[in-house]
Parts: sequence; structure tokens; C-alpha cells
Amino acid sequence: MKSISSHDVDSLRGLVGEKFLTAVEEAEKLMKETELRAEQQVSKIYESEIVSVGFLTDEEGEDFAQVSVQVSYDQKTSIKDLHDRIIGEPGEFVLTYSCWTFETHLPELEWKIVHLK
Repeated sequence: MKSISSHDVDSLRGLVGEKFLTAVEEAEKLMKETELRAEQQVSKIYESEIVSVGFLTDEEGEDFAQVSVQVSYDQKTSIKDLHDRIIGEPGEFVLTYSCWTFETHLPELEWKIVHLK
């Protein structure tokens, strides 16, 4: 599995769409300004289920597909300073539910994450 690092936005290229990547870059810029960072860990994925599949056409007339997947997993989030010290109480693993939306232009079938909810 590919490693994703908060210190390397380029590790997300090819895995996420451009709008998602822009949002991550903006968040990284804000964290540098405040000298804080968020650290998230996922320890176990319990269940994933496809909840919708859509075949669409964008503004340029290109066909694409979207698949939304409901996922339940244990996640821990901690806020740290630039010296890797935890701010406040250490985070604990919490059962989390989210919907991940993947998108690909057709017919290439190279899936990228475009939205996490």
C-alpha cells in the first residue's frame, strides 16, 4: 500500500482529484501559519459498502464514473505542534463512519478520491 504523508502533498498525486489536492494544500499552508498539524491514524476498517454508482458527463463533454463507498473504521486524530508534541489530550481511536467518493474518466478507469464526507 502506498504511504501518504502530511509532510509530502505529492504523495497524494494520482490518488486524489485536483480539487481535493488543492484543499489539502490549503490546509497544509494554514497549518504552517499556525504551527500546528493534525495527525490521523486508521487502525482497522470494519466494513465498506458501495452505496451509489453514477455515470456522468462533465462540462467539457467527457464521460466519467463516480462510486461512493460507505466505510466504518477506527480513527484517531491528534493535534501536534511543529516539534511533534501533542497539544491537549492525546487522541483515542473512535469508530468513524464516512462516505468516500471515487471518480474516473472513462474509459481509462484510473480511480481517484474526489470527496470524503
